[in-house]
Amino acid sequence: MDTQNYKDSGILELYVMDALPPDEMSEVERRAALDPEIAREIREIREALALLDRHHERAPRRELRRSILDAIDRAEAVTGAEAETGGGAETGGEAGRSATVIPMTTGPSARGAGVTSAPLRSPARYNLAASWILVAISVGAAAWFGIQWRNAAEEAELLREENRQLAGANSVIASRAQSAERAMTIMRSADYHAVQLNGTEHAPTVHPVVYWNPSSREVVLIAKNLPAPPAGKQYQLWAIHDDKRIDAGVFDVDGRIDTMQRLKDIEAAEAFAVTLERAGGSPIPDLNAVYAFGSL
Repeated sequence: MDTQNYKDSGILELYVMDALPPDEMSEVERRAALDPEIAREIREIREALALLDRHHERAPRRELRRSILDAIDRAEAVTGAEAETGGGAETGGEAGRSATVIPMTTGPSARGAGVTSAPLRSPARYNLAASWILVAISVGAAAWFGIQWRNAAEEAELLREENRQLAGANSVIASRAQSAERAMTIMRSADYHAVQLNGTEHAPTVHPVVYWNPSSREVVLIAKNLPAPPAGKQYQLWAIHDDKRIDAGVFDVDGRIDTMQRLKDIEAAEAFAVTLERAGGSPIPDLNAVYAFGSL
């Protein structure tokens, strides 16, 4: 189990409250010795529990203390009566069996009869009552920490999701920034010929631009204003050289005029044209579907 899952499991809270078996207590101590993050988590849980104890440190309600002590008194009275009955039977024979057991009581009648009453509020009884109260506080603290832990886990997951979304947005922004920088470099370079293509009767307002580097043969295209193609269709760029139409590759249109796309390398060209072909491209252009044309 990795550190984060180990912390989320609730084992460390049980360790701090001494509620684990000895072998698991030893395992927590071993991991805390090896992992500073787990050791720090244990310290924070202890500090939180100490703060909670100080916050709830108060005398038990009078009714609760009275009911607990009265229950202890009744249990001790029954135990004493049974012990006295058994002792009389062993030492007194028939007299022991016929003896009347007088429970120990308090008040003037008992003192008048010469019976000495046992103290009802011994330190042991207070310690037992205090132990029960501490158990109740510990259970409440464990429940409180469980709720807080679940809330913290949910908030952490929301923060992780926000971080993932921000990382994705940053990646998109960085990619667009790199594309824009690359486009500016190409447009300013003297190694590239800029070929302005003009729209035909199919799309008279479009103006794609081809940047072609004769030395590297690189061809990039900015598909300005081309309308979205119908389903099953795709635009294709052609280089024209010695009356030959050379496939320069298909490209997509996403509505952004600044999208620069790298297409196939072209060795020689005197003009470029854009046609609308079936999706995936065609080996020969459809001359009835020419959308743009331009010469060097």
